[in-house]
Amino acid sequence: MKKYLIGSLLVLGMTGCSSLQTDFTKTGDSSFEPIVGDCEVSIYTTSPKKPFVEVGIIDADLFCGPFQFCGVKDNLKTASKFRDFVKNDVCKAGGNAIFLWESTFNLYMKATVIKVED
Repeated sequence: MKKYLIGSLLVLGMTGCSSLQTDFTKTGDSSFEPIVGDCEVSIYTTSPKKPFVEVGIIDADLFCGPFQFCGVKDNLKTASKFRDFVKNDVCKAGGNAIFLWESTFNLYMKATVIKVED
């Protein structure tokens, strides 16, 4: 019983201390109304072929705890998962696309939010 309790506490300690959050910072002079409802967010790695305006930047902040066990980092491993993770922040800022920054340590941690004209 004692081994089970110690093992359970160790697992809780490793997973309970991990967190993933985002931080949005407005850039430029333009402000936009939040997009509500069905907000689609496109991913760009180069300049779109349509006119666009920079809205801001999103930084992902990842803390994996003392043992560096971090299941939440799976949200940062692929471009599509990162987009899905930051989608609400992008739409709330009035953007409809992101410039995805180069991955660091095989994790996407930063994107520029843009509003692309239709």
